Amino acid sequence: MRERRNFNNKIYLIILPTLAIIMFGFLRIFHQLQIDKLSINEHYAYFNNNFDSLTDENFYDYLNNFSTDDSINGNMLVLILTDNYIDQDLQRLKTIFLENDWTDFDIIDKQTNKNPQIINERELISWKTISRKELDSLIADTLSGIEWWDDFHKKFGETSLHSFTHPIYNADRSIMILKHTYSGGLLFGESELVILRKVEDRYVVVGKETLHVS
Repeated sequence: MRERRNFNNKIYLIILPTLAIIMFGFLRIFHQLQIDKLSINEHYAYFNNNFDSLTDENFYDYLNNFSTDDSINGNMLVLILTDNYIDQDLQRLKTIFLENDWTDFDIIDKQTNKNPQIINERELISWKTISRKELDSLIADTLSGIEWWDDFHKKFGETSLHSFTHPIYNADRSIMILKHTYSGGLLFGESELVILRKVEDRYVVVGKETLHVS
C-alpha cells in the first residue's frame, strides 16, 4: 500500500508541473490571438500602453530632414517601434567611442539597455508608419522572400522599409549615434550606424559606418 501511495505521489509530481506548463502555453497563445485580432487603432493603443513613447527632439529632427529617393513621393515607411541594438552594433559603437577618446562605456550600456520605444507619427513630416501587424499580415500567404516583397510593393507602392534605434549620446552630448536599417527588396538593403555632431543647435550627419549589406 505504501509503495502504491509513493508511486501515486510521483505521478502527481510529474503531471501537475506538466499541466501548469500546458496551461501557461495556452494562455500565451490566447494572448497572442487577442493581439492579432486588434484593429490598427487598437494596435497602436496596445503598444502605447506597453512601450514608452520616444520623445527625443533630436531624433525627430533627424528623421524629418532625412532624404532618400522615397522622400520625393512622400511614401517612406518607418516601423512604429524602434529597433534594438545587437551585439555587433554595440561592438562597433564601442570602437567608435574608443577612436574618439570617449572611454566611458557605461554611457553606452545605460543607453542601449532599453526596451523598444514607440515612434510618435504625429512628430513625423514625410514618413508613413507601419506596424508589425501590417508586416506580419503579408507573411501568411507567401512562400518566399520574392513573393513577400511583391505583396509588399503591391500594398505600399515602390518604397522601402526603414527602422531606427533610439539615439546614443556621448558624455557631453556633442555626438549622437543611431542605427538605420532599410530594405527595398530581397537583396536590396543595408544597416548602418549614423554619426551626427552638434553644430550650434542642431545635429548634422558627419559619418556613417556600414554594418550589413544585402
